[in-house]
Amino acid sequence: MVRKIGKLTGLTMAGVAGSAMLAVPVVSASAPSFTDVDGTSHAEAINALAKAGIVTGYENKTFGTWNEISRQHVAVILYRALHLEAPDNVGKTLEKYSDVDEKHPYAKQIAAVTKAGIFKGTNGKFYPDKPITREQAASVIVLAAFGKV
Repeated sequence: MVRKIGKLTGLTMAGVAGSAMLAVPVVSASAPSFTDVDGTSHAEAINALAKAGIVTGYENKTFGTWNEISRQHVAVILYRALHLEAPDNVGKTLEKYSDVDEKHPYAKQIAAVTKAGIFKGTNGKFYPDKPITREQAASVIVLAAFGKV
């Protein structure tokens, strides 16, 4: 099944694919202007993602341009960008992972991207805190966009 990718979703996926160095998404009520991206060639796209509530950066008003991004935070970004819904039984969906359960702070987002077939885990684990590799980012982007690799 091919999913249509909107302009904003495309920007999100391009950002994740282009670099495994993005900000950790933190919930914020308004779109910040990030001190570390203002005036850069990516400021417009990053600020559009922030305005849409997909990413919000750090409390110190930085985006963390060169920081690594964890697998759990990519799951949150894709959950938000694709407007996914958590499955009815989050705990059941997460049973395939020994390192994430329904008490995890991002349980519903991880369950949603798992149910959508975007993330599959490895050796029965999701590895939520591990940085996502460029290879893994490419795979989840293709799975999010086209539903198959």
